[in-house]
Amino acid sequence: MRLLAITPNWLGDMVMSAALFQSIKAQAPAVEITALGPAFARPLLERLDAVDRVIDSPFGHGGLNYLKRRQFARTLPAFDAAVVLPNSFKSALIPWMAGIPTRVGWLGEQRYGVLTARPKLNKAEFPRMVDRYLELARPLGFQPTFAEPRMTAGTAQLSIAGDYVVLAPGAAFGSAKRWPADRYAQVALNLLAQGNHVLLIGGPGEVDDCAQIANAQPPAYRDRITNLAGQASLGESLDLIGAAGAVVANDSGLMHVAAAMGVPLVGIFGPTSPDHTPPLSAKAQVVWSKPACAPCFKRVCPLKHHQCMNELAPGLVVDALRQVS
Repeated sequence: MRLLAITPNWLGDMVMSAALFQSIKAQAPAVEITALGPAFARPLLERLDAVDRVIDSPFGHGGLNYLKRRQFARTLPAFDAAVVLPNSFKSALIPWMAGIPTRVGWLGEQRYGVLTARPKLNKAEFPRMVDRYLELARPLGFQPTFAEPRMTAGTAQLSIAGDYVVLAPGAAFGSAKRWPADRYAQVALNLLAQGNHVLLIGGPGEVDDCAQIANAQPPAYRDRITNLAGQASLGESLDLIGAAGAVVANDSGLMHVAAAMGVPLVGIFGPTSPDHTPPLSAKAQVVWSKPACAPCFKRVCPLKHHQCMNELAPGLVVDALRQVS
């Protein structure tokens, strides 16, 4: 079978969806899985163990682009089946336009005509996102057998001398998911005082927070803290995580990457729930204060106090890090 997978748009969801691909491969190793996803995510998709090939999608979060999608669909090679992981109507268009005979995805956004199998999702039955992806194995003729998602890092192009711990203070979903930079700075200070090297990783949106974390350290320690926020590419960041001694991250794509690479990990949760998107690794610990208002799943704290993150003490993260390291 040649299977086309229309990937989710979020990095963390892409990692979790790998459990579906692994389940299929475990039952039918000859299945060839091609991931169609946003171009920015190619470095991640290429590192998923169960993905054989990656095709860049030229379509983002914008309009329908019906004619352009049809033209693009005609350039695709032949596939026997497609699994559409997002729930949007437009995400299901390309497999339909490409004439792929079997097209599987959850029922959503009036996709009756473009999917050949469209079970209705019972969210209460499958609270974990990974299990929602896994269940799509059934319409393809496979059993949804769970295994921890696996990624393989390449050789890090940016070398860091000795062992290091990665701190990843970002989260693309919104500010509510970000543990404050001054708390990360206290964790960094604890690690530096123990003789560790600390590596700060993030995209352009984390430059200020990572600078605050680095600048808060005593001058005597600053030769052992490296700030690559806004400098390392996604591929470089993934490979640096794969070579790390441990990772501390918010509930984010990089948290799921660390879990899939088998790196000891502390995942920090606030407005989201580890019952929904936990780090899928036996080497991971979750820290969650869970006030009465959590989980709210909001991008910005609607109550303006950000209690779920502000009351989470750095000592809890340090203790969790000791347990996994």
